[in-house]
Amino acid sequence: MGFDLNAFNNTEAPKIKTTICSDKDNKVLLDRGLTINYMYRDKENKFLTKVSVTHSDC
Repeated sequence: MGFDLNAFNNTEAPKIKTTICSDKDNKVLLDRGLTINYMYRDKENKFLTKVSVTHSDC
């Protein structure tokens, strides 16, 4: 079974953004204009996708 990018983007990415936005330490960084990026790679280090969280996501 391979990585389902559409399923990840539809289910997991929103959860990640909610989690980051609800963390007070991360919120401080986002309020200062920083972007938090999560990069996902497979076990062979091949890039799969990236989730970026900005102030506007919160």
